Amino acid sequence: ANERRMRYKIDDRINSTTHVIPVDPHLSAIYKDVAGLVGIDGPKKELISWLKNTQEKLKVVAVVGFGGLGKTTLAKQVYDEIGEEFSCKAFVSVSQRPDMTSLLGGLQLK
Repeated sequence: ANERRMRYKIDDRINSTTHVIPVDPHLSAIYKDVAGLVGIDGPKKELISWLKNTQEKLKVVAVVGFGGLGKTTLAKQVYDEIGEEFSCKAFVSVSQRPDMTSLLGGLQLK
């Protein structure tokens, strides 16, 4: 590893003022074109029916499963389709270990 470090002059390429901002890997999935999504219509309709067909004022639906199944994409599609029907809404994508103080402090009412 040290030989490669010397060969590729890694230390010369690293700028001390460079800041690395972590990017949530879900972001690319959230903004995929709806036409390119396969197999999402059934779960989307079911989730929408759960949210719309109830008399409860507060609604929370948990979408759970293994990583890479499309949970975030599904939730975003439902949010985009029926979000305007709710007086208060938020779409927040979080990592497995979120900084809750920062996360909740960053939410703003609009």
